[in-house]
Amino acid sequence: MEDLTWNCECQASSGSFGVPWRMWRLSFSSCLQPLGLMQLADNDESAHVGVVTLNLETNVFTGDSTKSFEQEIFQFQVTANFSILELELTPRGNVYGAIVLHLLGLCTSIQRLRVKLVEFL
Repeated sequence: MEDLTWNCECQASSGSFGVPWRMWRLSFSSCLQPLGLMQLADNDESAHVGVVTLNLETNVFTGDSTKSFEQEIFQFQVTANFSILELELTPRGNVYGAIVLHLLGLCTSIQRLRVKLVEFL
């Protein structure tokens, strides 16, 4: 299997966490596991890992988004074969713990989490 990346611009939103969140981009990739990281798969399995990357922002105009985060994520069936979740968050204040826990609950196969906080301009 070769490295593969797929990007999707999306307009999902959620107001379930006391703060409106907007999902701008959803991407999936399959890549060779970087050296030095703990082996995620059994020795018999491929060294490829699945990565889900989400770009989320708070306090933005939600526009005409009709899909929830769950609908956007589940339409691509990403919950089964992905073991790394990367979140790029642009929060206003310290209001991102609940959304991170919610996303981990949606993607139960996640074994590694990377969160990047981007300064709101």
